[in-house]
Amino acid sequence: MTLALEIITLVLGAVAMLAVLPRGRRLSWTRRRRTPPQRPTDLARMERVVMLRSTAAEVHRRIRPPLREIALSRLGNRGVRLDHQPEVARQLLGDELWELVRPDRPQPEDPRGPGMTLEELERLTDRLEAV
Repeated sequence: MTLALEIITLVLGAVAMLAVLPRGRRLSWTRRRRTPPQRPTDLARMERVVMLRSTAAEVHRRIRPPLREIALSRLGNRGVRLDHQPEVARQLLGDELWELVRPDRPQPEDPRGPGMTLEELERLTDRLEAV
């Protein structure tokens, strides 16, 4: 009777494995659809500002703050404090990005002056990614 019980247990275990195993295989064999990475909301918002009304005031008021926050974070990951180590920060960020995010950046003299092109914004975000 012990042998019969072992055989029944073995058969039930095999049936249970067959019931579970195909699902696991199907999951690993099926191609998962890759969803394209979503653009960060702040970046999309900045692009709209640049495309619609890129004045010097808009760049200073709406584009500079999120780029500055990202710069603070990226530099912080490297142990650099933007406001307290300006020369090191400038070296890592590059002159163009530094001029936009530096702590002592004044308000634009001509608020209605030219702002920023989409190419400039892309160049700055690429630079931030490289930090």
